[in-house]
Amino acid sequence: MTTQPKPTSIPMQLLWSANNSEKVYLFLGELEKPEHYKLFFGKKDKNEASLPYNTSGVSKTGAFKTLAQAVWPEYYAINPTILGARMKNKFDSLTSKYKEKAQLLRQTGGGIDPAEQSTQGTENDSPNSYYIPAAGPQDDTPQEAKNLWDKIIQEFEFFPRLHNLMCARPNVIPICLSTGVGPKGKETVFIQPRNPDLAGNGTSPEKLSSDAPASSPSKPGRAPKESTFLGVNPIGGKREKRRFEELLTSSLDAARLQQSLAQARTQDIEERKLLFEQYKEGLITKEEHNELVAEINHAAKQRAGDPLSHDKAQKSKSSKRSKVTEKEDDKEEDLDDEDEEFLEDWPASD
Repeated sequence: MTTQPKPTSIPMQLLWSANNSEKVYLFLGELEKPEHYKLFFGKKDKNEASLPYNTSGVSKTGAFKTLAQAVWPEYYAINPTILGARMKNKFDSLTSKYKEKAQLLRQTGGGIDPAEQSTQGTENDSPNSYYIPAAGPQDDTPQEAKNLWDKIIQEFEFFPRLHNLMCARPNVIPICLSTGVGPKGKETVFIQPRNPDLAGNGTSPEKLSSDAPASSPSKPGRAPKESTFLGVNPIGGKREKRRFEELLTSSLDAARLQQSLAQARTQDIEERKLLFEQYKEGLITKEEHNELVAEINHAAKQRAGDPLSHDKAQKSKSSKRSKVTEKEDDKEEDLDDEDEEFLEDWPASD
């Protein structure tokens, strides 16, 4: 007896349909196991917390690898990650196909029994008359629904097994759908039956709700801070927020003030240079030079501390400059007098 060689690569297309779809049914059987069912579809039993398995901390990616090892053991050792991704793709494909076929069961008689459609369309809450439980059609299931069920199975043979897995799962099949406001008003269609045991999972609705715990008065929240645009009027009251025009005007005034201060600093430098030149020429004494420079520096310090004092400093410096100008004029007059005396002593020409 010869043994087949082990495969060295995963085929591009896994043979899911081989041997009458044996691998698909094996895959569905693995999904029906409690540990996988809880991870992919939610809890099925109210006492599930006491069962010997625990899926906390297990990701779906890791679960797909486990499923791949069970369904395709011959390819698992080659690359578990790729094979797990293939299992996820197959799971998504089966789920999508099931939802497509399950749409045919989401109706209130429309297209199957026109008489029931006319009677149910007048109610605001419409139960699904053709809801089929997880086990399939029952004795009280209408014949029209049974015929529809058989037609779906002929087109999609895995529908009964998938219906058993997903029919009562709200994350796959919604419990109800609400239509928009129309001529007949707002209508709510219950796709799953309004069963007091929540679709047969054994949980009583009374256990899902409890009285709200007694609440103690909480500490009042902190009041919001006052706006920085609020000020105090001279009379002691709060003034209104400054308008955009006022803010714009104040911004322009600030810009003009900065420009004026910059010009004043430049002018101070020029005046210091001028005073030094006058001292070198002997127009002013050293004491006068130092006094005028000290006044310029003092005015600059006042201007830095109080920009509005700039005008006062300008007036003070103007008065000092006028004194220097007067001295220059006096010296020029003295020179003119000396010239006149010199010309008087100059002998007259013949």
